[in-house]
Amino acid sequence: TYTIEVPKGVSVGDKPKVNFSVNPTDFCAKASAQFTDLSDPIPQVNRWQWTFGDGESSSAQNPSHLFGSTGNYDIKLTAYNNGCPTTLTIPKMVNVKAPIAAFSVDLCSDPFTKIFTDRSQGAITWLWEFGDGETSTQQNPSHTYKTKGTYVVKLTTTNGACDYTTSQTIHVINDKVTLTINDDVVCKNTDVTYEIKGADPLNVFSYNWKPENAPAFLGTTTYKQSYADRGNYRVEVDIMDINKCIVSYNTQVKVISPRPDFTSIQILFTKR
Repeated sequence: TYTIEVPKGVSVGDKPKVNFSVNPTDFCAKASAQFTDLSDPIPQVNRWQWTFGDGESSSAQNPSHLFGSTGNYDIKLTAYNNGCPTTLTIPKMVNVKAPIAAFSVDLCSDPFTKIFTDRSQGAITWLWEFGDGETSTQQNPSHTYKTKGTYVVKLTTTNGACDYTTSQTIHVINDKVTLTINDDVVCKNTDVTYEIKGADPLNVFSYNWKPENAPAFLGTTTYKQSYADRGNYRVEVDIMDINKCIVSYNTQVKVISPRPDFTSIQILFTKR
């Protein structure tokens, strides 16, 4: 007979008595809510699972949470004692008040004029700061920058009770880009060099080269190729900048066969 002793091999737990609080319960959207576990210490809770009603969760004992949308939220806490759970849900415990500021911007249509679209929740007034000293109180303004560069755009929305500010960094780009070729008529098996000129490397995210007779690939500012057969060959490159705007450039080369080079030799016949 063999006896095996496993110290603390099995833990048996009773279901905990769950309770919690939140502060504040009614607040503007830019504030965080602090949740506090108030479960009875006996039996001891050794694991927590919070769900905040907005798709987010936490396993901390006393988490804080920033809600991304306005409205009322049901808060649920499941507490565990050695794997034995108890769940408490309090409906509409949290009320997140508008507004929440948000916006998008069209960065690709024009190098200097940008169109801003308000996507806020519950806003009544809008204050735009474009990062160059200019402002607007329109809901969906357009703004023309005088020079290229990097700007931080801020939108502050209010509704009389709360306010909310958000910001985005935008890049105004006006590079004068060209796609050049070292020769547009070449003989077969002669290297042809394609080169992007005028693009600021700090403004470029990628170069996507698309040769007509080869698979597309991500490359650099230059691309070299030779052609074994006669014909016209087109090369295109898509340049994506740091705003995720894409501009396409293309050119083509004519490939010909070398012409035979004959040298005439004068032959004189003499009569003997």
